Amino acid sequence: MIIKDISVTTNKNHVETEISFFFDGLNKGCYLIQSVYLADDAENPLSQITCGIPSAKVLTCADVIPAFVSTKEKAFPYKVYTKVFSVNDELLEQRMDEFTFSLPEHKSTKQVKGFFKSLFLRQD
Repeated sequence: MIIKDISVTTNKNHVETEISFFFDGLNKGCYLIQSVYLADDAENPLSQITCGIPSAKVLTCADVIPAFVSTKEKAFPYKVYTKVFSVNDELLEQRMDEFTFSLPEHKSTKQVKGFFKSLFLRQD
């Protein structure tokens, strides 16, 4: 079982990954361990996930604390390590991907009068 691709998305301190695999038949009993670290501190995991591999695509999610937002002036890179194990606990593959937390872009919103608010507003 070989990792084909990993994509990482973030929202606030929440991390979601989508892991795709190349494989020649489903290896029953395989599992993965995913750990998130600050890039410059590889000794203290901020989150860790263990899950089975039921198909060619696995989705994981976790909350990371602390989650420092990267800016143009200062980057706070994080690393996610994904390790795939066989049913006999043999390490089959490992991979490291880097990501950052960023603030969502602010969208302009127009004020919409809600139904209940319109009931209580006085109309002349």
